[in-house]
Amino acid sequence: MPRALCLFAHYDADGQLGAHVRHLLNQIRACGFDIVMATSGHDSVPAPIAQFCAENGIAVLARPDGGLDFGAWQFLNAMGFTAGADTVLLANDSVFGPLFALPPVLARLRATGADVWGMADMDDVAWHLQSWFVGMTGAAFHSPAVQRVFAQPFATMSKPEVILHGEIGLGLAIRTEGFKTAVAWPQARTRLNRVVRRILPLNPMHVHWRSVVEQGRVPFIKIELLRDNPQGIGWIDKWRMVVGRSALFDPAWIADWLQTHPPRTPPVPPGVLPLLRALCSRDRGSLRTTLGLWGRPARRLWRDQARARSTRS
Repeated sequence: MPRALCLFAHYDADGQLGAHVRHLLNQIRACGFDIVMATSGHDSVPAPIAQFCAENGIAVLARPDGGLDFGAWQFLNAMGFTAGADTVLLANDSVFGPLFALPPVLARLRATGADVWGMADMDDVAWHLQSWFVGMTGAAFHSPAVQRVFAQPFATMSKPEVILHGEIGLGLAIRTEGFKTAVAWPQARTRLNRVVRRILPLNPMHVHWRSVVEQGRVPFIKIELLRDNPQGIGWIDKWRMVVGRSALFDPAWIADWLQTHPPRTPPVPPGVLPLLRALCSRDRGSLRTTLGLWGRPARRLWRDQARARSTRS
């Protein structure tokens, strides 16, 4: 009987399993996957996580922190869990969702007959699939090139190094082996996008986040987008309206999580780079909203100068 296995990477410093993560795990199970989860940064599995996993037939192991998601997947792979799997799904807890049912999304991807499939791809540095949700046939996962990726010392790497050697390295391995790939939301390759990508990164899960969801292609919103907004996306305040249309996902799960997890980096102020991203976005209202944000500092400066001239006169 075919065996589909999900390797799930989880991290929470307080040893909790957020409502949005529980929802994601249940949706992955609904797709027919067995799940084995690594919860990082703990000597033993925290009680709330252990209880949920026991109740839902999920195998869970604790591991030291290090290597991010690739370190967790490497740990589970080295434990032998992937042996005999016909399909291997790599997933982690860096997204909110799915906002709509996941089984039809995965069914469309798997129906393509691809060796490797994912939710979104990127061309930054080199072509690669965004690693937070990538599926492979067992043959592809156990191929020499892919296994060489998982043989690297991720635990000793910084986050940029993990992205380079893990995420981008996996893309290079996929291309080296000549695997057929399928992507739910392919990177936009218009002339404008190609030009702008030479100047700055365009993460489609940030730049097109609203279209990605509303067009029914990818039912996820990246946590990094709503928490940190590292690319200065000016219309993320629309998330409540977008998520509010979901019959499957409770917006309160996002609001509660964001309240207890403050931004890791200061928000990007309005400027030229966010405006360039808005020009490339497929999202409704992106340019209008960004122009409004971009214009506020200029209007404020104009008012201050006007007051200064009035005071001098």
